[in-house]
Amino acid sequence: MTGRSTTIQEYRIINATLRDDGRGRIERARHLPPEAFTEVSCATLWRRMLALPRNKSPEHALIGCGVHMGDLDTIRGAGFSVATFDDEVELVREAWAGKVYSALAEDFKHGRISIAEMREKFDAITAKPADSVLSDVIGRRIAASSPPPEPIPRFYLAGKPIATPGNLVSLIAKAKSGKTAAIGGILASAVASAVGRDGVDTLGFTASNPEGGALILIDTEQSMFDAYECYMRALHRAGQDEDPPWLCAYGLAGYAPDRLHAALQLVIEHAASAHPRIFAVVLDGVADFVADVNDIKESNALVADLHRLAIEYNCPIICVIHSNEGEKAGPDGRGHLGKQLARKSESNLLLVKDGDITTITSEKQRKAPITKADGIAFRWSDEEGRHVSCSPGFSMKEEARRAELADLAAEVFGTDSRLTWSELKRRIAAARGMKGKEPDKRITKMKEMGVIKGPSIGGYERVA
Repeated sequence: MTGRSTTIQEYRIINATLRDDGRGRIERARHLPPEAFTEVSCATLWRRMLALPRNKSPEHALIGCGVHMGDLDTIRGAGFSVATFDDEVELVREAWAGKVYSALAEDFKHGRISIAEMREKFDAITAKPADSVLSDVIGRRIAASSPPPEPIPRFYLAGKPIATPGNLVSLIAKAKSGKTAAIGGILASAVASAVGRDGVDTLGFTASNPEGGALILIDTEQSMFDAYECYMRALHRAGQDEDPPWLCAYGLAGYAPDRLHAALQLVIEHAASAHPRIFAVVLDGVADFVADVNDIKESNALVADLHRLAIEYNCPIICVIHSNEGEKAGPDGRGHLGKQLARKSESNLLLVKDGDITTITSEKQRKAPITKADGIAFRWSDEEGRHVSCSPGFSMKEEARRAELADLAAEVFGTDSRLTWSELKRRIAAARGMKGKEPDKRITKMKEMGVIKGPSIGGYERVA
């Protein structure tokens, strides 16, 4: 309990909390009273943040706060570290407790309170909260009376949200299937949005980053020169030649897993202190963060830690991973790591190359699925010197299958423009003598291949 200054820590606590849309830091430090801050501006903002309803982000405390703009600039320039946030809170709290003790001791010295009263008051004022885990859990209680802020998606594909703050996203592809091009499309969509360029071919991806939040790319697979060329290709796709200050790309090929973990934490912390917020993180080569993709303990720990970072920094983390090789291999990413990512990810973007055309779908996702019928595909263009969007196209086998489903749709719809799900199922079952779940599977396949669309008001509609 020393009298050392805690001004820097106070600024960093407020700065870190203002940048946390998820409100986790408010709940973790709720036991810190406004009186513990020696800086008036910090005490004012902390008091206002503690009083906010749960559906308001910490930045709402700035509205009408009366804090001088110069003080706000000082707070924002102080930086912060998520790793040391709890320690800095305790340092400020202990410094305040020391001052409280000194004041009570002075009252005791002059006979204003007894030793018992002194101890009772000190314990009551400075009592630590219950177990920090329990405190954090209570802060995350779900209740109808206190809805959390609805997150705004950071990226869309085919106009459908694929990456919202606090979530993981998997991007799965076999080698040489165009995953680097897809990453370029993701980066270019954010750059094009920031500079107000419309009509840019970003391979179906769109984004909005008006506040200039940091977009971090960590490439663990390519040489520095190859990574640089892909980075420049993404900038040129958006019509730019210069680095956006918020686009932070790093080539870390050759780093061991432990060093990658440390680098990721430090890169995010550095970007968070230099920019309004973390917009998104892209890990091109997430498998390099583990020594063995089939090690259950190691893979689960990595996915949990990435999810923690996504929540802590209120951003999506896009994890790029190769799919299993071989003709009979499924669509999941490599090993147990790929399966665990698929389970925990908000979206699972699957890139499949057929001939020279790569198609992107995402049927394993929490919101509206992205199917082949959405038409997201690209191919290499010698003329453009990069990949360009194109029609998805179907293989000969798929074309035959689609023609068969189109004939079935024509038969069951007849002259009707729309059919309810139950009626469509009944007619398919009757037309093909199907039982059980077979008609449901046929409806799903018809949707995937763009033969029908829906459901919407009135049911399903046949695509001409």
